[in-house]
Amino acid sequence: MLLLDLEDSWGVQVSVCTAVACRVPLRTLLADVLPIFAQADGLTKSNWENLQRSHDIVAKLKLPNFIDFVGRLDERSQKYLMAKVRGTLEILRHTGVSKSQKYFTVAWPHGRDVQRGIRIVCEKESYWTRMLADTSDCATFAYMSSQCLESGHCRCSGSLPIWQNAAKLLITAVSLHQRVKTTLSSKSGTTSSSPWALCHEERYIIGTNDIFLKVEVHKPSTSTYALLRPTVLRIPSKYGKRIIEKVTEKASSVARLRERQKPEDDAENVLVTCHI
Repeated sequence: MLLLDLEDSWGVQVSVCTAVACRVPLRTLLADVLPIFAQADGLTKSNWENLQRSHDIVAKLKLPNFIDFVGRLDERSQKYLMAKVRGTLEILRHTGVSKSQKYFTVAWPHGRDVQRGIRIVCEKESYWTRMLADTSDCATFAYMSSQCLESGHCRCSGSLPIWQNAAKLLITAVSLHQRVKTTLSSKSGTTSSSPWALCHEERYIIGTNDIFLKVEVHKPSTSTYALLRPTVLRIPSKYGKRIIEKVTEKASSVARLRERQKPEDDAENVLVTCHI
């Protein structure tokens, strides 16, 4: 795990209050869960308290220049912090979509129990969670958060939240898969300087080689977020790679999307939901 990886949007924050999920940088995930993991570790608890008292480490994790901050720490503090980061992510690597793609596991650490979590069935209104399966260029570290995440479609009731074991919506950003984008540019023989954008009522595919989600785009003129509505597209894994190659080689009208990989990627903000 490199420090640069902490800028990648591999974290998935799930709101206990609204059941809305949101892609966040790994450093944001760490800002939320490291205090719990550190307090649960009685042997090095004082090290964390010193780091928080001297450097306000949680606030620093929320800033995009966190890498520069780590470089200014003394060697002992650096070693402790990075060991705690690696240990935390090692536990959270078991979250995300299961290999069977039946369950979406979300960490819910509390008190001294940092192994606690829940499993959401990837069906019905939570079917979209299958798109969070790990790929060669994107991973998922999912955790429950007390933060009240809202959208125009899912609002906080204001009352004591009751978890319904479902994930209703994902706030993320998507871009055209690079291989498809390159092929489209080379076939047209032109290079466009205008930013890429999703097309209203167009259909795309997003997901892994095992099971794709086919999504339809809705872009209300009054909204800053495009809405992606997925439908099941079951393709046996032995054919998945072949389908992707067809999309790439023949510039199919059904192009492949992927979630944003880096902060600087040309991507469009979207809401993904089966709930509506």
